[in-house]
Amino acid sequence: MDEEKCWRTPSNDYGAEVGLDSGDLETFKRDPISSLARETGQNAIDANRLDQTTKITYSMFKVKRENIPGIDQLSKLIEDCYNYKKDLPKEAEPLKRMLEHSKREEINCLRISDFNTTGLEGVKDNDPEKSFYLLTKGSGVSHKESGSGGSKGIGKFASFVNSGINTVFYSTFNEAREVGYMGVSKLRSAPIEGEDGLKTQGIAYFSRTKKKAPILEHLNLDPNFRREEDEFGTDIYIIGFNDEEHWEWSIISMLLESFMVAFFEEKLIAEVNDIELSAKTIHSLIDKKELKDVAGNKLFKEIFAQYTLLNRGEGVISTEIDLDDLGIIRLLVKRYDMDDINIALQKCIYVRYPYMKIKSGERFARLPFSAMCIIDQTPLNTILRNIENPEHKDWELNRLKDDPDSKRIARNAIKRMNEGIKNYVIHELFKEETESTDVIGAGDFLPSIDEGDIEGVSAVVKREFVEITSLSKKKIATPKKEKNNSKEQKAFTHSSGELTQDGEDAKKLNGKIGKIPHPNSYAPHTDEGTHGYIGGSEPLLKRTRIGGVQTKNILVDEFKGRYDLVLNSVTDEKDAEIEIKMCGDGKDTFPLEITSAYCGGEKLDVIDGKIKMSFEKGKKYRIQYTTLTNYMFSSEVIIYAYR
Repeated sequence: MDEEKCWRTPSNDYGAEVGLDSGDLETFKRDPISSLARETGQNAIDANRLDQTTKITYSMFKVKRENIPGIDQLSKLIEDCYNYKKDLPKEAEPLKRMLEHSKREEINCLRISDFNTTGLEGVKDNDPEKSFYLLTKGSGVSHKESGSGGSKGIGKFASFVNSGINTVFYSTFNEAREVGYMGVSKLRSAPIEGEDGLKTQGIAYFSRTKKKAPILEHLNLDPNFRREEDEFGTDIYIIGFNDEEHWEWSIISMLLESFMVAFFEEKLIAEVNDIELSAKTIHSLIDKKELKDVAGNKLFKEIFAQYTLLNRGEGVISTEIDLDDLGIIRLLVKRYDMDDINIALQKCIYVRYPYMKIKSGERFARLPFSAMCIIDQTPLNTILRNIENPEHKDWELNRLKDDPDSKRIARNAIKRMNEGIKNYVIHELFKEETESTDVIGAGDFLPSIDEGDIEGVSAVVKREFVEITSLSKKKIATPKKEKNNSKEQKAFTHSSGELTQDGEDAKKLNGKIGKIPHPNSYAPHTDEGTHGYIGGSEPLLKRTRIGGVQTKNILVDEFKGRYDLVLNSVTDEKDAEIEIKMCGDGKDTFPLEITSAYCGGEKLDVIDGKIKMSFEKGKKYRIQYTTLTNYMFSSEVIIYAYR
């Protein structure tokens, strides 16, 4: 059996028992098809040979059960796992489905093949330092260099979550002209027959020796496919492919979203069941109904935005931002009219070498633009690669929590990149608007920074949000004024009020209980009272919104939730209240929980998240406040007076 082609299951040596759902697999179960497209596309680009255009193909076919290597033995291994856990429904049910799937007369398979690539190294000698070994047997380790897309060593598990029996075969033809293949099946631990208490590791290898060495021949599982002479590359066979409806367009949409730059740069060509994706064909795919239907509105909007920017059509601006020691980033920006704001992303897309989209920035609430930042093979690319999550969808500084120096360098690099983009978009593209109009929501674009946190940035422009509200023309009665027995900037304390008939807050002077005023404070006399009051003779203080106040909301420290609010008072107010709301999509607003506030060195009262203070007409105030919200948000400032 030492030289026999068969499935081999290493023992756990009386150690840990592994379940069916490992963390590696769970990472990609949220969106199996999309994960598969991203990971295989990235791996193919990483394996590029001689700067040729990488080609990757996705082809589904059916294969008779008996033509799958070792299928009877594999079914038996799955059955052993099922029998071991048949009384535990959580594991028994998926194992039963796997067993049934493995016994079908015909089984769906997906072949993923790359071309103009190097193939996998170390096939013949089963070298544990080479790529074939690390792909088939490694977990959390990678052979890839700094310029590659992946580095976590777990992207390969995206293939297994797309298999109905958790089984994948790898076949490769490398530059050393070595040929070989191996099967890998992700199962669970099960008792080894005849061994008291000894179990398997939960994994099986279709191999040729007890060392689980690859089989030194081509795997020709797809009857319609053969590699030609000098066609180096790797074939991945997903056994029992879960071919959901419209799977082709799911893969196409994710390839376009993730590798649009690579297609335009002619670094990548893809074929999905004979549908070609390339720089020459994308324009025809964009208009396909199938793409729009399968991708959905959000994903298609991102695809279309990338296509528009890279196509360099009317209104697209291309520039470069020099970040000194970090290298140059390329920026593409298109400005839209407000009438076309539904087309605009209102955010920046980040793409790093080898030209895979990593993430989108936060939405810039009210500026109609789409932007793309392209990071080439620069020191910045290396820094960002090291802090990417396994899905390659975000940069996470906490991945360097045990290396404070590297974490500081990475944080500084991100801030410098973001600030460069923000400055260009806000202060160049939308210079007129930011100087004269309402740009509430500018803070949603990119994180702000303090000057002292940045190395290599000569000038930092603080983010200011300007709001101009219309002057209210509603007449109000002039009530008696409360005695001011505190300092001028000190807020006035008052008890909880009642509601007026139009839903506005009111409170009784001196905290006494009073009647509710008529909504029209200049209403005629009635039988129930005089001058618009319902009974009683002592007036209430009515909560009235102050219009015509220009405000600026300035970020000071994002991570500590510190802001400055600058305003010019248009009236004298002894009892005013400032409420700040976060603006969501559309017209949604949410209360901002303010924890403390100061003005001119004096601490202001904060009650129920609202700032209490007094104003003098024509005077400018700068209020320093702190919130529990430590992320960027667009804001609305509302000022009320009790009169």
